[in-house]
Amino acid sequence: MESVPSDAVSGWLDGLQDELAGLRRKLDKAKSLIDNPRSGGQSADGGVKAIVGAGGVIEALRISDEAYQKLGPTEMAQAIVAAISRAQQANLEKYRAAIAEMGGSGISAGLGESLQAPKERAAQKADEKNAVHYKTLGR
Repeated sequence: MESVPSDAVSGWLDGLQDELAGLRRKLDKAKSLIDNPRSGGQSADGGVKAIVGAGGVIEALRISDEAYQKLGPTEMAQAIVAAISRAQQANLEKYRAAIAEMGGSGISAGLGESLQAPKERAAQKADEKNAVHYKTLGR
């Protein structure tokens, strides 16, 4: 039976410890995202601010006195939608960055696909529906 040189074992252990430290950093980032899934966005003029949580669910909406007095109903609705949309996009980008940092493989790759922007997801579903419809017609 051959013995393994201690330098080889030591080098292997060092590499394993480095890999483990990297995995711990990724886990800490993922835990941080889970613990604080909030992101914010605001209207172009800053008069309306929104905070969204996990899944882009609206948690808070703030309308400044100035915006409340200055904007009509249509402009107010547009400002609210813009603030919420920007907050949701910021949240989405935060999740995408975390998934990319995890390596984008295995479970994280599946998460990346599920975190598509709503327009991308709708377009993909429409394409899939059209493909099924096309196959159903026998073409």
